[in-house]
Amino acid sequence: MNFANWFSSTLPHPGVSTGLNWIESGQAPLFSYSPADGEKIGAVSPATKLEYEKAIQSASTAFETWRMIPAPKRGEIVRQFGDAIRKNKQQLGELVSYEMGKSLQEGLGEVQEMIDICDFAVGLSRQLHGLTMHSERPGHRMYEQYHPLGIIGVISAFNFPVAVWSWNSMLAWVCGDVCVWKPSEKTPLCAVACQKIIAEVLEKNNLPEGISVILNGGREVGEWLAADNRIPLISATGSTRMGKQVAAVVGARLGRTLLELGGNNAIIITAEADLDIAIRGALFGAVGTAGQRCTTTRRLIIQESVYETVKEKLLTAFNQIRIGDPLDSNNLMGPLIDKIAVEQYLNAIEQCKKAGGQFIVDGGVLDGEAYKSGCYVKPCIAEVKHNLPIVHHETFAPILYLIKYQKLKEAIAIQNEVPQGLSSSIMTLNIREAEQFLSAAGSDCGIANVNIGTSGAEIGGAFGGEKETGGGRESGSDAWKIYMRRQTNTINYSKEIPLAQGIKFDLQNVFMKSISISALLFSLAVHQGITAQETPMPALVKEVPKGWHHLDRSSTGFWGISLDKAYSFLKESNKKSKRVIVAVIDSGVDTLHEDLKTVFWKNPGEIANNNKDDDNNGYIDDLYGWNFIGGKNGENVTKDSYEAARVYHRFKEVYDSIDPTLVKFNAEGLARYEMWRRAKQEIVQGSESGAELIMLKRIYANLVKSDSILRKCLGKDTFLGKELALLTVNETDQKKAKNALYSLMSNNDALESTNISFIAELQAYLEGLESKVKVADQAPFPYRASVVKDNYDDIHDKYYGNNNVMVSLETALHGTHISGIIGAVRENGKGGDGVADNVSIMTIRAVPDGDEHDKDIALAIRYAVDNGAQLINMSFGKSFSPEKKWIDEAVAYAAEKDVLLVHAAGNDGKNLDSNYNYPSSLFVNQNRAANWITVGASGDPLTGGIAAGFSNYGKGEVDVFAPGVKIYSTASGSDRYQFLQGTSMASPVVAGLAALLLEYYPTLSAIQIKDVIERSAVPLTDAVRTPGTGTLTTLDQLSKTGGILNAFEAVKLAATIKGERKIIAKKLPATAKKSKGF
Repeated sequence: MNFANWFSSTLPHPGVSTGLNWIESGQAPLFSYSPADGEKIGAVSPATKLEYEKAIQSASTAFETWRMIPAPKRGEIVRQFGDAIRKNKQQLGELVSYEMGKSLQEGLGEVQEMIDICDFAVGLSRQLHGLTMHSERPGHRMYEQYHPLGIIGVISAFNFPVAVWSWNSMLAWVCGDVCVWKPSEKTPLCAVACQKIIAEVLEKNNLPEGISVILNGGREVGEWLAADNRIPLISATGSTRMGKQVAAVVGARLGRTLLELGGNNAIIITAEADLDIAIRGALFGAVGTAGQRCTTTRRLIIQESVYETVKEKLLTAFNQIRIGDPLDSNNLMGPLIDKIAVEQYLNAIEQCKKAGGQFIVDGGVLDGEAYKSGCYVKPCIAEVKHNLPIVHHETFAPILYLIKYQKLKEAIAIQNEVPQGLSSSIMTLNIREAEQFLSAAGSDCGIANVNIGTSGAEIGGAFGGEKETGGGRESGSDAWKIYMRRQTNTINYSKEIPLAQGIKFDLQNVFMKSISISALLFSLAVHQGITAQETPMPALVKEVPKGWHHLDRSSTGFWGISLDKAYSFLKESNKKSKRVIVAVIDSGVDTLHEDLKTVFWKNPGEIANNNKDDDNNGYIDDLYGWNFIGGKNGENVTKDSYEAARVYHRFKEVYDSIDPTLVKFNAEGLARYEMWRRAKQEIVQGSESGAELIMLKRIYANLVKSDSILRKCLGKDTFLGKELALLTVNETDQKKAKNALYSLMSNNDALESTNISFIAELQAYLEGLESKVKVADQAPFPYRASVVKDNYDDIHDKYYGNNNVMVSLETALHGTHISGIIGAVRENGKGGDGVADNVSIMTIRAVPDGDEHDKDIALAIRYAVDNGAQLINMSFGKSFSPEKKWIDEAVAYAAEKDVLLVHAAGNDGKNLDSNYNYPSSLFVNQNRAANWITVGASGDPLTGGIAAGFSNYGKGEVDVFAPGVKIYSTASGSDRYQFLQGTSMASPVVAGLAALLLEYYPTLSAIQIKDVIERSAVPLTDAVRTPGTGTLTTLDQLSKTGGILNAFEAVKLAATIKGERKIIAKKLPATAKKSKGF
């Protein structure tokens, strides 16, 4: 063998190169010894920090040029790299074999992989594609594209000294990146040879230094790469231990990692396998590269009926393995990489024996002149139990463990129980077994094969695995994307500048609506004279009628819940109703409203206003319910801070200065830290909203000016938004004022609101946004604590608050509207009808303007349950829940008492499967509440679409959609009614139907009521718009049922079900004050 054209066997070669130039460090050389014969092959001088800095600077400079070369031109350079490697295939393959110790045929095969990836990358260079999409804004075009990422750091392992580098580098180069390679210190000369080959092409094409950099050296070089902010991506191949260290360092600087780590690969051999194929696959998998592949077969999981036959065939096959000089093509297995690897091999054998493993083919170190390096070992086989610790550990050596199984499900479980998840295989001629193995319930590895072994990957397939294998993917169809940065572009070729979506603010305290930014900006524009062009009034289109959510689609065309048909069915069935108590946990209610005062629950054991706890339940004068956010002195909490701010400042001192990678959290501590980290992120984002706040303040000032002009035109101070449609004005300022205010109120479904309330709510939103901007620097004011004065940290301190469930018309609006949706008196000729016709509504005030507190919600649920509520509606939510365990316990208590909870999904247009929203049915312990329904909001084509654009959704988290857009119901103020919208309005539609079912079918349990509601939902197969994004999808991708609530189908289904409701004695209130327990 002669490698003189690459390096001298006697003189150290420089170990650092920036492409054409080699940099000598003067450090003590790093020697390379062949495990084949123990001879020194050569040496390189390792990098110091000085050479490292020179190399990285060279790469940074080269990136500026290389990224601007068109991708197909970069592909041409990679094509030439492939040709140069092809020309040197034999010599490079021999070097790989000699320096690493793998057989020559494997060494040549590794070089062929380099050639293959070059060919693959060349084709890819013309397919680095983005996509074009339709914008929701007229005169706009949107598309996505990918740009080069920067410097790619590649840390490779000894077992594939050149292939892994090429998998990364060739793809990165066509993507426009430059590469810095830290090869294994055990195979430095292979890296030198590769750089020499690449340099020929770089020089011929007059390309700059820094496109291809190598940094030979020890562990410290890898540590420099991992910590370097100039390197956005580190691709690391090696042990799981190394990968975790790299991931922690890179993650701390928020860089990317591509990790290809350990494997503990298994082949399942079923009773229906072709055993000849199985044995050949297992043999190469176990002993190829002397067991030093990450895809090496380490476990054979064999069906008991063929176990002995497989064992006999393996014994025969292992006796035929020729071990020796890897450059001799007659040998099938070479040595381990070094004597450290030999010690690990021997140690694993000893551990296996101590744990009870029975070796049917003994291991050991070979001796004699042919094995003088001391690195040649015998491949061995042990019969073991699947759960031995050494079996779960990856030993880089030719040790094969045999495990017996009975059922395929058992075999798959054994295969998946190890920490690693790289490669797997099943040997079977049974298609059912194969498909079961490949299914979601089958192999959990990144690679799953049928009738081939675990080793041997093709360039066209993604290579990598799950769990402690690291999750990265090298090569394959879309592996290129990790080497690039993704960018979304929007081009406006119109004459306007409309903004997407809307700004959300609270028009009714708790209920969040979407304000049209376009309308706000128009208001700003017309008053600043930005545009002289008159904008026409929005066209008056056909609207949904009041009470549309009750209508039947088949007879009216409106997407309601078919309530009248449900009542007709009940009447024809001669069903009689039984009164049902529904608790509404909310912001308060107007207990004097004409359409509700007869349906409000009144505590039968309480005498009004005698300042006594007549029923001994611990709450004085709780005639209509209880107010958990009030003080004993009569004060009440009307507004409060956001939970994110409370969480951030509560734990700031604890977590702000720690390095989480150095702290060993328990499960609870880790959850708390992650919650604080999310809160911090939200607070930082909120503090960056200053520019938005300034803009909106200017808009608000102009809106007030418009209002002043219109008051003069109308001759009165208070008017409804809809009155502006009929107003005739002549002056330019009057026209602009009319158009601005009407457009804004119309776009936010506020035409039934007054100018005063609408502008007041915008002002309140601005105040809330201002508090969010300020909260990063100062803790929020303790609104609740200053009024309630309980011991918040003690959930057993529960008898606080007062009996004022209304407080004011403003705070009572939301809860009054919800109460009317559930049970406003039907068919009395007033306002609108409730869904249910025989309910008592228990009112519990626990939700301020801001985020509610977990303790108040938990105790509100318990109060409702203890006082006889059979259903609870909760139209509120937040993104953080620091005391969620208290709510979980209360929900579980409700389940014990057969109480159903109905919760609004929220109005952020986000996917709850991947975003936080509380309270939720998923407990801290990962159990799921069965007595819980989460409701998304549906609409009608006349309201903008079937799926409300503001509604949260989630195939796993949202149970059903119900009407929640433009819902007409009771409003605080004795005889007032108005339209509101949100999932807050959808939830009581479901709660009302649940109450109706329980009225007429009182033996149904909470779980049965939920089941009826879900199974009777009418499925929708037509395309809908995904809330928040507008992309087309189907409703079954947005919710569990894929359907819209339907009362008619629900009562029909309920009539067929035998009830399972438990008879539960009401809790005796007389003991309430005697114990602090629940």
